[in-house]
Amino acid sequence: MGGRIKMVVFDLDGVILDSEPMHSRSIIRLLEGYGVFGFNPAENIGMSSENMWKRLIEENHIPATPEQMVEQMTELDEEEMRTCGMQESPHLSALLDKLEENGILLGIASSSERRFVDAALRQVGVIDRFPYTLAGSEAPRKKPAPDLYLGVLKKAGILPQEAAAVEDSATGLMAAREAGLFCIGYRSPSDGTQDLSGADAVVDDLLEAAVLLLKAK
Repeated sequence: MGGRIKMVVFDLDGVILDSEPMHSRSIIRLLEGYGVFGFNPAENIGMSSENMWKRLIEENHIPATPEQMVEQMTELDEEEMRTCGMQESPHLSALLDKLEENGILLGIASSSERRFVDAALRQVGVIDRFPYTLAGSEAPRKKPAPDLYLGVLKKAGILPQEAAAVEDSATGLMAAREAGLFCIGYRSPSDGTQDLSGADAVVDDLLEAAVLLLKAK
């Protein structure tokens, strides 16, 4: 990490909130409605919903479009958030406090659709803390392409070498690294099996990330 970090861009799912179990339940419900069983959630973490559904539709001959399946999945996710609630990841608020106290800008780069991104950030009470966000179709390409990260940095007027990313998946780390950001891999509570070898540093607790990010200040 060369020089002071001026911005930290977070992935949403698995980093801001532990949403992967919820997504998995929604996908399983949808697939079982089409008579498809045996879904393995771990194979899809970090993949955009659209790409995941494109693959699942082709493999299982599902009579629907990826866009239709994404819409149905988003509706199921929102239904679960309303009925069961959703909590931010452990120590997230403490990490955001430390970053903001040091004048570091906060952003979100998520392959999820805007509707879900806003609903999730609102649900856990942090939507006002992230002035710079990009979601799913708001960039030419989704992760592992760097477009979402580059778009967030452009919004904020920050250079890649002045920013860091916090990601919990191999796909997300590929995107952040290609964009030129310093990369922190976070082992989320619900899935510690992701390959985070592409990260510059790996943490098991978000407060550990604060130490790394503020080290150069």
